[in-house]
Amino acid sequence: MAVPVEPVAGTYHGRAEVANFFEKVASNFEFSRFEPRESIAQGDRVVVLGHYTATARGTGRTVDSDWAMAFTISNGKISGFQEYNDTAAVAAAFQTASAAAA
Repeated sequence: MAVPVEPVAGTYHGRAEVANFFEKVASNFEFSRFEPRESIAQGDRVVVLGHYTATARGTGRTVDSDWAMAFTISNGKISGFQEYNDTAAVAAAFQTASAAAA
């Protein structure tokens, strides 16, 4: 059985790849809720904790997940970013009914 993969997972470098990331997010998810809840800053790092609810465009299934986003700031610009969320919930939202039954 193939394991579903989060469609936007990966490593992105540079402006063009970051733009590609956001294009993938927009084409794969419809967000009904995106809530940053807490920000923590220290030195050149900012961590934001939050929650989102989104529908997977390909399946119509909902994903509901807490998240953490870690930003590195250099010269007033974001130079690094990592996101942590419930990847199992995201993968399940993109799993087709036939794959779920297998």
